[in-house]
Amino acid sequence: MKKYIITCALLCIVILSSAFLSNNSMQSYEEPGKPASDVFKMMEIVYLWELLSADYAPSKERDGTWLLEGFRSKYAMAKKYASLELLEAAFGCPVFIRGPHTEGFNFSSETSFGYYNPEFITRLDKAFDKGMENSLFAAALQKLYEKEFRDMGMIYDDAYLYMNSGDESSIDMDSLKKAYLLAISSPDGTTEGSMDHVFNKEKIMKEMKSVNISDGDDERQRQTRYNDYDALTAPAFWLRRSIDGTDKQIHDLMRKIRGQMAMRE
Repeated sequence: MKKYIITCALLCIVILSSAFLSNNSMQSYEEPGKPASDVFKMMEIVYLWELLSADYAPSKERDGTWLLEGFRSKYAMAKKYASLELLEAAFGCPVFIRGPHTEGFNFSSETSFGYYNPEFITRLDKAFDKGMENSLFAAALQKLYEKEFRDMGMIYDDAYLYMNSGDESSIDMDSLKKAYLLAISSPDGTTEGSMDHVFNKEKIMKEMKSVNISDGDDERQRQTRYNDYDALTAPAFWLRRSIDGTDKQIHDLMRKIRGQMAMRE
């Protein structure tokens, strides 16, 4: 039965990919005769997501997390089709320009972190634009986004605005960056968990929510959608992105995706 489901899912991808390839606008993005491998990779992950996540159970030893929340579990679900090696082959450039992620994601490094490649973000941005030109893909992505990523996107948006609010009484980015770089350069590294420990749970969640009331939700709705794990790890993510210089670029892409998904509601 499982083989039948997988066969049907793959057949669906072939059919939908063929429909996408027939779109004339693809020719303006790809060289003649060259497949749009980055867009197809995006489509593959989106269409297979429910199948990939159906039987998934997190494993701390295997995935670096015991939770279903956060990026690590989502990567663990998709890595069979979206490993770093496969993504780099599809997009034609490295995902990271330096750091510990040389053979897949290394979530255990305490003395380094991955510096995202700005060119990869640019190509991902372009692939998203092309993908959204296809109504079948856009509808599939909308469904996946609403189920798996909407709340996470809201929290990461709030965290970015919080980290860049310029309110010195709330957060001192320069001091945090210096402390983080000092920690990873020390023999023991970031033994406290990538600076997550500096963010007080109650304080940061209250302040992040006060910076940006997004999506037109009232406070009660936002309370129920705020995940503790994402709220505490998102600021540290943006701290690292402020160091590698991709924070605004990634936030702009996240905002674009959230905006287009909201327009389709």
